[in-house]
Amino acid sequence: MTDSRYLHNGMTSWMAGWKRNGWKTASGDPVKNKEIWVQLDAAASHHEHVRWHWVKGHIGHALNERADLLAVAATHNAARSVR
Repeated sequence: MTDSRYLHNGMTSWMAGWKRNGWKTASGDPVKNKEIWVQLDAAASHHEHVRWHWVKGHIGHALNERADLLAVAATHNAARSVR
């Protein structure tokens, strides 16, 4: 589950074309954050069934709100360790 259309579309619609086109977008530009997409693809391939669901963000969906809290906390922790 994600509230990111970019992530959802990347994993469900665009990934196959990117790989087929040598990690280029439909317009011929390099895919941004290719390294992350490759890691996501590899992680998903280790599971028999991965389903990607888009949900509207910040509407009170408990798991989405929890994921958001964890992501924000992780960015704050990362920022502190850089200082």
